[in-house]
Amino acid sequence: MGTRLDSLYPTSTSAKWLDYKEIDEIVRDYKESKDPQIIAARKGDLLKAFHKYFMKYVSLLKGTIGSIENGDTKLFLALFLAGSTKHSNSYLGIYKYIVYVCKQFDDTDIYNELAAMFIALLDRFEFYPEVSFSRYITKYMRWSIKAWIMGLTHNPLSRSPVEYGPYLEIFDSDSNENHVDLELPNMDLSWVSGSTSPLFSILTRYERFLLYLNYKEGLGVRQISERLGRAKDTIHSHIQQALEKLREQYQKGEQ
Repeated sequence: MGTRLDSLYPTSTSAKWLDYKEIDEIVRDYKESKDPQIIAARKGDLLKAFHKYFMKYVSLLKGTIGSIENGDTKLFLALFLAGSTKHSNSYLGIYKYIVYVCKQFDDTDIYNELAAMFIALLDRFEFYPEVSFSRYITKYMRWSIKAWIMGLTHNPLSRSPVEYGPYLEIFDSDSNENHVDLELPNMDLSWVSGSTSPLFSILTRYERFLLYLNYKEGLGVRQISERLGRAKDTIHSHIQQALEKLREQYQKGEQ
């Protein structure tokens, strides 16, 4: 993977590692200059400086990364596990989910998306005391990538079915795919009223309705909170509690 991408910056021209102070100097030139040529040059310098960072995420999203134990990688995966127990299987399950969602894209598509996110964040960045651009970008790139992936799961034109969202957080084994497929067609208002599934019947109607709104209709927490007249934090907490109940019930069935 990455032959075309690696050729963007041959080793001889990208070997120099820039520390965070050098990066900040380039960012400052980019932000403060009025010369279009300097702006373009500094943007190019920054894209080159973060090329290996982009490549790491390309490998992660395409499922070719060597390990998911890297600190930055686990912080990224943890964003999908808010309010849930974090253990090796849950990290692995989210990793498989992300790779599944992104399989429709090749490495160049993903790289270009990452570069676009990077430039958008660069343009919004402002210098504050004790906040380096490197620290800012690694934090907000994680959030931007997560938002992009979640947008894909809620996009009806995506090749990744929206219905897989809640289930792939619960089922992290390829052997469970048939079980997931059996449940998906029933995720409608009748399913909300009374699921016949031994797994989903443990949820209340309200909890199934939340999952229906979130994963079938593709509504975000804010939209659900407005529809139901409840606080966003409450809705988020209730969705996570429902997912955790499903995980626990599934794990009991495996014992």
